[in-house]
Amino acid sequence: MRVIKLPAGLQKIGDGAFVRCQRLISIEIPNTVNDLGSGAFANCSSLEKVTLSDGIETIRMNTFRQSGIKSIVLNSNIKSIKEGAFRECDSLESVTINGVETIEDQAFLNCGNFKLIFNCPPPKILGENIFTGSSPIIQ
Repeated sequence: MRVIKLPAGLQKIGDGAFVRCQRLISIEIPNTVNDLGSGAFANCSSLEKVTLSDGIETIRMNTFRQSGIKSIVLNSNIKSIKEGAFRECDSLESVTINGVETIEDQAFLNCGNFKLIFNCPPPKILGENIFTGSSPIIQ
């Protein structure tokens, strides 16, 4: 399982659904998905590319923690990034934010250097240590 295109009609990806799926490189989530579970892609060290559904409003706790994700675009429908969502994603190169309203504690903890691109007003920061161990270049 290296590249996955999930079927249209799928509405939910459960908590930990792909956790530790070491061979997964890319996944495309259809627009019918409106719930992306906590830790869904945690520890997927080879995961580089994710195409998110327009139905997702929240990146839940630890969704991409310790994954190999390099860049991601958070569409305008995504309003919240929960605690630890991208924690320890040390391959992260860029995050584009188009409508996020809140970012919670440790969301980008230990992610190294990456571009953080805002195409919307800066979100409200909830908690501490959002960027501890990271050096985002804000654009």
